[in-house]
Amino acid sequence: MLFIPPTFYVSYSLLRNPSYVLETSTRAQSFLFMTGFSGGIAMALYCPLMLPMNWRFLPPSARPSPLMLVLMTIVSAFYIGYACYSIYMLGLSWLL
Repeated sequence: MLFIPPTFYVSYSLLRNPSYVLETSTRAQSFLFMTGFSGGIAMALYCPLMLPMNWRFLPPSARPSPLMLVLMTIVSAFYIGYACYSIYMLGLSWLL
């Protein structure tokens, strides 16, 4: 049988309704939640921009290896997916 930790359910419920955190928390908790939320969206812009900048502006000896490019592409896809899902869920919470 597959064990799913209880923290998964808490995380999943917060992602399903991010406005719940803002409505029921203190100002400090709301600040931490919003900085984490916006930080993920900022990384969705930052990571893909680093790929061409590293190849264009760094000297050949300092450029990342092909393995690092693959890993950076995977990280970029993760953050872009996170940003799209977060904005979608935030829009749903505002509409409902």
